[in-house]
Parts: sequence; C-alpha cells; structure tokens
Amino acid sequence: DGVTAQATHWGIERPEKAAMAIVAHWLDSTCRHCEGRGRERINDTPALSAKNCKHCHGTGHTALPYGGEGRRLEGYMQDCLNRWRQLTAKRLRPAT
Repeated sequence: DGVTAQATHWGIERPEKAAMAIVAHWLDSTCRHCEGRGRERINDTPALSAKNCKHCHGTGHTALPYGGEGRRLEGYMQDCLNRWRQLTAKRLRPAT
C-alpha cells in the first residue's frame, strides 16, 4: 500500500500495477530462463555453456520493470527498508 501511495504521489501511471510489479521483482528477480546462473544450458546435458544467457545478459536477474520510474520506486522501497532496520536496531540495543 505504501509503494502504491508513493507511486500515486509521484504521478506514475497505473500506480497499483506498477507497485505490484516492482514489489514482485524485488522479492524475486531471478531470470527464469537460466535459473539465476547467467549462462545458457547445453541441450540434453546438465552442464552450462560459456555463453551468457540471452535474456538476462549474464546477470542472472530479470530487468526491472517500468524503467526509471521502477528504479525510483525500488529506491523508495530500499530507503523504507533501511529506515526500518535502523529503528529496529536502535530499539534492540540494550539500555545503558
């Protein structure tokens, strides 16, 4: 809901769909074609070739949806996560 609200605030077209796509990518960005290995399989063998995967270009990850807007939303999510981690760490520190 927070990502959708931020996408709406920034004027991103179809904010619900954009938020869902970015969150889904953030949760699992593994390339389905190479299973995250970054290399093409050799047909009828369990081995991988030396060629990079054509779909992910050897990264093992799918492309982030929505281009620049997607990167902006991903950055927003990362900032929120970092703030949450800092607050949690502060609350878990023993009182002196």
